Amino acid sequence: MAELLAEVDGASTPVSLARAVLRAGLGAPHEFDETFFARINAALHHSDRRVRETAVWAVTFSPYAEYRPALTTIRESDEDPGLRDHAEILLEGFDEIGSQEQ
Repeated sequence: MAELLAEVDGASTPVSLARAVLRAGLGAPHEFDETFFARINAALHHSDRRVRETAVWAVTFSPYAEYRPALTTIRESDEDPGLRDHAEILLEGFDEIGSQEQ
């Protein structure tokens, strides 16, 4: 798992970061893990739309309730309407599985 985190930390372009974030999402533990959360959450706030979009997908693999604030921000104010829609769908999924902000 350390390799996945190091890949995120070492990414030098938005494209390489997006790829690393997606892999980190796939490898994240199902139980909350602060180290994975911190990196994916930061990607949800990234200035590049591609990174934010990939981070939204990464959240689906380990949907920690702690992602709710970032997803809510994307849903309410992201410049990309498609990304706003994806965040809305993910938040609805959180509601269906009972994932509450902690």
